[in-house]
Amino acid sequence: MHLAFFQGFLLIAYMFHQTESWDHRDVAVYSVFVVAAFLVLKRYRNLVFGLASLPILYRYTLVFPNLANHSNLSFFLFLLQVQSPFTNLKVPKAIP
Repeated sequence: MHLAFFQGFLLIAYMFHQTESWDHRDVAVYSVFVVAAFLVLKRYRNLVFGLASLPILYRYTLVFPNLANHSNLSFFLFLLQVQSPFTNLKVPKAIP
């Protein structure tokens, strides 16, 4: 439950950062749709966050050394959280 709140705040912060100046409209619109999907699709929040984190991390990686301080923080938070949706996957138990 707490992880979903943190992930939601992280996605909302990214959305506000992208929609602040609308320099890259495609990324801004993408971030709005990602936040909407995260909020509406409660059952698939982990999947939405995991799939949304990959293009966000790719975008940050392209300009990594030249990021602002808040973007560096966001980059590392996404980097730490990108694995979390995949750690809760159910692994079938071996039949004895």
